[in-house]
Amino acid sequence: MTRLERVFAILDHKGIGLEIGPSHSPFAPKKKGYHVHIVDHASKQDLIRKYQGHQVNLDNIEDVDFIWSGQKLSDLVGKKKHYDWIIASHVIEHTTDLVTFLQECSALLKDTGVLSLVIPDKRYCFDYFRWPSSTGDVLQAYLEERTIHSPGVVADHFLNAVKSGGEIAWSKFTQGKKEFVHSP
Repeated sequence: MTRLERVFAILDHKGIGLEIGPSHSPFAPKKKGYHVHIVDHASKQDLIRKYQGHQVNLDNIEDVDFIWSGQKLSDLVGKKKHYDWIIASHVIEHTTDLVTFLQECSALLKDTGVLSLVIPDKRYCFDYFRWPSSTGDVLQAYLEERTIHSPGVVADHFLNAVKSGGEIAWSKFTQGKKEFVHSP
């Protein structure tokens, strides 16, 4: 089963969807006929500027319907119980408050809606040396109603981010030693 097939395995791809943070690699591009709204942290033009020179296909960047700056998704989108599906690829590991993020997705989905999460395998990305979040970490962020990362989370990222073979994401076939991205 391909990655795309796994993402859509239990989704009604003919329904209306929301893709959160597709950046330069959407799973449900509008140009392929998906009825989808796009949420991202920047406009299409800003994403194009961000990724210029990074060897990605800039033509894949979608028109962004909603620019997310940390507010509740239901407030940003202005709808509840509207979507048949939500796709969030490589998003939850960046959320400041996982519980609220999941609650917000639930509020946006119809009762029969499905949330499809694509979560990176930390064995093959810059989080290789980072310790996984604990249930306590998730609960603490929820109780604090975090909208920005704590200083400890930021420090963990900068002190532990690595690359392998010069890349911040790699496969099991990548050759090269792991090196820290940032100096202490």
